[in-house]
Amino acid sequence: MEITNKQLDSASQQILHVKAEDHVNVTNQIPIPRRFWCHWKLPIDEIQYGTDGKELIDDRDGQCCFNHRVGLPTRKWETDEANVEVIPVELTHFNRRMMENYFRHRKYSKNKCRGDGTTEILTIRWNVFKYGVMNTVKNRKAVIMPGTSSKLSNEISTRIKAICDKIPQIYVGGVIPKSIAPLKFHFVTGGRLELTSATPDADRGYENVGDVNQEEVHHWEDIDDTPVFYATEGVYDKTKCHITHNTTPNGKRGFYYDLIWDIEATSDFFKHIVNWREVVGLPVEKIEDLYDIDYIDDDKLIELRKELVERYHTNKEYKNWYDTWEKHGVKVFWDNEKLIPIEELVDIPVTLLDVNAIVLDSKTDRSHYDQELDNEFISSSNMALGKFESAEVEPDDLMAQLKNFNQYQKQQEFSESDYE
Repeated sequence: MEITNKQLDSASQQILHVKAEDHVNVTNQIPIPRRFWCHWKLPIDEIQYGTDGKELIDDRDGQCCFNHRVGLPTRKWETDEANVEVIPVELTHFNRRMMENYFRHRKYSKNKCRGDGTTEILTIRWNVFKYGVMNTVKNRKAVIMPGTSSKLSNEISTRIKAICDKIPQIYVGGVIPKSIAPLKFHFVTGGRLELTSATPDADRGYENVGDVNQEEVHHWEDIDDTPVFYATEGVYDKTKCHITHNTTPNGKRGFYYDLIWDIEATSDFFKHIVNWREVVGLPVEKIEDLYDIDYIDDDKLIELRKELVERYHTNKEYKNWYDTWEKHGVKVFWDNEKLIPIEELVDIPVTLLDVNAIVLDSKTDRSHYDQELDNEFISSSNMALGKFESAEVEPDDLMAQLKNFNQYQKQQEFSESDYE
């Protein structure tokens, strides 16, 4: 699919937009530091375009915020000529909801769709920003547990280093680590990132922990992973840190399902699901609805989204399906306990997943499609159910810092010379 930046800018302007008052109450949202990501591409934003059709974000050429400084995440499109076009991607609606849910709940369990940006944005970029740029507590650390395989550890570590190397002044002494995949990162702010294997001994001994990120926790190869769960709970009791699970489903197994997602589980984790519908902005009831379309290019995607918005306002059965996702136990089209307006859901200028690959998956490997993309725990009609009981909303240490943002902004604000 060959899609140029110009086409994407054009596409984003053609999607239906609605007035701010038609959306959820934005004043009730948890604030996300603009120093982390200055622009969110929400329909309520006034987006300005230059004469070349490209979006104008900031005139300081990368000095506006952390993510524009280190470079945005990218979406790789495979063209008809088998070439790969790399396109920078702004944060999406579901990325924003992920961050806000993380802020709001110290225990946050996400049943994700592969490719939705969770690891890149929450585990990698936010941790670097929180501990390498904003940290104010000496030796406060984030512990990242990629599981029992070293492959994912190396991938995450390499990506963290690639971002940090672009702003080497955040390293202690400004010295870039020689290892291509370090397991420890020490920052001039006093913050630290440490990658460790998923073992109870590795987790239990940590002090002064601000975050424990458990990656692909449902795919850990331990015979019994509950000791790791309880060791992490011990860390939480001592430090009141954030604990996050970011994983694709993998059957009914392990503590991730037994203690958190099983319908009988009584967990205080906030459970969040993101499936392919939200990532591509196509809330169709069944994937089979797209089978009669030979190929979905960017123009067809715009047309489909407009058709779904129109269907929502004219078809009672479709509106009821969209409005009652909570009956399925799926916390996917919800924002601050309110339904996400369909106009906002479909307003995704750049999809992170190729909808054509999703359709092909559902035809050729249905079991994989059902579990991986629809977030089911088994290949059947049983959806990822759970008791969605929100944890107590308590301001955490970072939010307390944000309330005094002006004070430490003066202390830690990077000047333009810092980026040279």
